[in-house]
Amino acid sequence: MKLKGLLLLTNEQKSKGFFIRGNNQCGEFKYYWGNGQLGIHYFYLNGNRYGEYKRYYSDGQLYRHYFSSKGRLQGEFKSYDENGQLVEHKLYENDTIIKDYLK
Repeated sequence: MKLKGLLLLTNEQKSKGFFIRGNNQCGEFKYYWGNGQLGIHYFYLNGNRYGEYKRYYSDGQLYRHYFSSKGRLQGEFKSYDENGQLVEHKLYENDTIIKDYLK
């Protein structure tokens, strides 16, 4: 049984996503700022974060971008400041940092 809906998280954000019985999350999730801008976009598969994750500042500027598989970080992980400058850039494999590009 799948449920689809809009959930008020705080006065600032709203979300949309699919849930499966037992709170096992599955599908695409989108969280929106109160101004209508997309705040977070990610996917779940069998209760684990899976695939691409993007988080945005309230003005729409990208804040964080990474990939995961079975809930573990995989590949490049990047964070940006409010001016769009790269402030964190790492390479992950199975949730372990393999390389920190900014050190």
